[in-house]
Amino acid sequence: MNDAVLLPNGQIIIVNGAKTAVIANARDPAHDAWLYNPKAPAGQRFTTLAATNINRYYHSNALLPPDASILAMGCEYGTCTAACARPTPWFFQHQAERFLPPYFFGTSRPVISSISTKELRYGATLTVSYTGTVTGAVLMAPAAVAHQNNMNQRAVKLVVVSNAAGVVTLRMPPNQYGMQPGWHMLFLMNGDVPCTQASWIQLRLYFTGEAGQYQPLLPAPYNPDTGVCTNRRVNATAGSFHARASSTLGIVERMRFTMAKSVATDEARNTCEGAAAPTDAPVLRQASNSTFGIANAQAGEWQVIRNRAGRSSTGVVAINTVLLPESSQVLVWARVHMDLSRDNYEPGVISPDGVPEVTAVFDPTNGEYSVKRMRLTPFCTGNSHLADGRVLAAGGDDFAGDRFSPGYTNGLCGLRFYQKPTPGTWREGGWKTLGKQLQSPRWYPTQTLLPDGVRTVITGGTVSMNVSTPVPSAEIYSQAAFGSVKQDTLPLLQRWRGFILYPLAHLFMFNCDNGGIMRLSPTNTWSQYRDIPASLWPTPGFCGAMSMAGTATMLMLEPTDGYAAEVVMFGGYRSGNPQCECDNPTNGYAHRIRLDKRSVDANRFVWAREAMPYGRNMNDAVLLPNGQIIIVNGAKTGVIANARDPAHDAWLYNPKASSGRRFTTLAATTINRYYHSTALLLPDASILVMGSEYGSCTRGCARPTPWQFQHEAERFLPPYFFGTSRPAITSVSAREARYGATVTVRYTGAVNGAVLMSPAAVTHQNNMNQRAVKLVVTSNTGGMATLRMPPNQYVMQPGWHMLFLMNGDVPCTQASWIQLRL
Repeated sequence: MNDAVLLPNGQIIIVNGAKTAVIANARDPAHDAWLYNPKAPAGQRFTTLAATNINRYYHSNALLPPDASILAMGCEYGTCTAACARPTPWFFQHQAERFLPPYFFGTSRPVISSISTKELRYGATLTVSYTGTVTGAVLMAPAAVAHQNNMNQRAVKLVVVSNAAGVVTLRMPPNQYGMQPGWHMLFLMNGDVPCTQASWIQLRLYFTGEAGQYQPLLPAPYNPDTGVCTNRRVNATAGSFHARASSTLGIVERMRFTMAKSVATDEARNTCEGAAAPTDAPVLRQASNSTFGIANAQAGEWQVIRNRAGRSSTGVVAINTVLLPESSQVLVWARVHMDLSRDNYEPGVISPDGVPEVTAVFDPTNGEYSVKRMRLTPFCTGNSHLADGRVLAAGGDDFAGDRFSPGYTNGLCGLRFYQKPTPGTWREGGWKTLGKQLQSPRWYPTQTLLPDGVRTVITGGTVSMNVSTPVPSAEIYSQAAFGSVKQDTLPLLQRWRGFILYPLAHLFMFNCDNGGIMRLSPTNTWSQYRDIPASLWPTPGFCGAMSMAGTATMLMLEPTDGYAAEVVMFGGYRSGNPQCECDNPTNGYAHRIRLDKRSVDANRFVWAREAMPYGRNMNDAVLLPNGQIIIVNGAKTGVIANARDPAHDAWLYNPKASSGRRFTTLAATTINRYYHSTALLLPDASILVMGSEYGSCTRGCARPTPWQFQHEAERFLPPYFFGTSRPAITSVSAREARYGATVTVRYTGAVNGAVLMSPAAVTHQNNMNQRAVKLVVTSNTGGMATLRMPPNQYVMQPGWHMLFLMNGDVPCTQASWIQLRL
């Protein structure tokens, strides 16, 4: 019943156990620690070290913490009698001990001061700065031990590539057979003496189109250094005594822990209680049925989403909104306004240190939100999904560390990843933030996942929130390299500072009143293929689709049309009135351009123009499963913070209707949604509408526009929610599929088609991940349809997508999630 703990020097410490008998019937406790040196000559490998005075029989354990001591805990039984006449008494051992091996005394231990990265691939090199003397390095797996069995005990000696002037370069294990993927402890060594504290390194294994896995962010449940039990709302105080101190025998240090109630904090709730909502935050309830406007098959219906208390709130203003795969939940984030009254913040958003949090997970099915901590200033980041479902947010703002955002770090060059634990839910997830990862600062960047499923292109923006100097370059973030691998200045981007991307076989980049088509090779080399200058743009005098103007989307890709791409833009504003932007007229037209291969290769671009019901700016376009588009939000006059005459109507745009008959005015909301509002498609095919930061400006522009933080969430039900019966998916043969593969779907109701739709990642009227692909139905009979997935990754990127079955123009009641893989 003894435990063996592998040390960073390859030797082994043996502790715990008994000299006689087994399990519950044991006596003669083994108090001595032993050191086993596998490289010593036979007969000289064991050394007896210091002894404890605590009996540890069955159900005890021991493991190696990052400081290279030994943590010994547990035991359930007392000592049995020699005659076995009486049953062995229970003896629950709650005391913890730390054994300090001999290397804690004598030879100086090196100290790690920094590492070049915390995530690496197999065979990659890592640079480590240190103080002291270093002759080697070891990677050790964290323990997972029970019943004398450490199911995860492994140590791998690393190759030292170079070592000079306090900097050592190490090569990671060659493959996953030497050390499994995951988190491991890196120890620098001075001969047999390990460093004072290991650094944690994550080994990752990546394939094309299969970019890793979710990584849990929850902390360890017990910290032997502080005595904190982090999975309970309790704390501990620690005392110790030295049983024996000697540089040859080591030291046994006993720690007694007394449980004491600690102060409840948001972090404790988020990490230890599964990200439970604050006590004064909304609680579960189905969405309200309260409506605005007409609710029928012609006009649709608006609903305010309320919680059980009858309150509607997303927690933070939904400036960025991303639909989380395999759920109906959305991730939202905003910015900090430290100079404003605390009355502007929702319940549970102010953390115990007095700093407002800026992110939350919102569930539109019940009105519940869960506040998340993320302290890398994220105002006006880009946003997109990675192929494994995680959310990537690049760039941000630089209002950090001053009166606006104390407690926050400058996020201009930052990367943020939102991920969920495995197993676990998005509500239990958290942010991983990496500062200074981009090669250029980017406020207002655009980003999108490329067809290989590994690279994300991050483009444009400005150098600062206070300086409007554009960043006319594109960076490539690679999941394989865990960072930005290349940056190029593009002449096309030098013409404008913000733009929208669509990842076709080529990249269509456009902004305001001009654009172009770019090529990007697998080796990250850019070339401009076609130019569409302002002289060929259809909105002279107006700024069309961009981050502060109108909106745009790509129409549904259909196999019968060779998956030809066509983009439509809605609205915008007229520039040139800086004295009173509140009076700026808005663009009252929609414009379409076909970008099929023949048109692009021939450099022949034809714009189709059509009048909208009225001029509209800062509007959102949401692509529906039937290929039609819902337009919501925005204003009839003005731009950004200076807007008025809210556009309350929802519009339906049918791209297949005849010209002049494509727009239908639907039901209207009563909530103003100007700049920093968002809208997206949920898996039930309704539209989630959130956000807005500003009130209406005055016509005379004499007074500044008031802040008006809109936390209420709405759901718009398009006309297909009423009338024709909607089919329902009962089962799907696979949740993962390769391109061109078939998937069998069972259903109830009538079905005559199917569509695959990407989850939204939207901000500033720009859904950076909006795409719909009509699927080929290979068979359909008896309530079972066989569907062929898109032919390649250029039609739809790898990752998670929503599968809708269709009854004509009517989608099923709930989409199923499918992951496309290369």
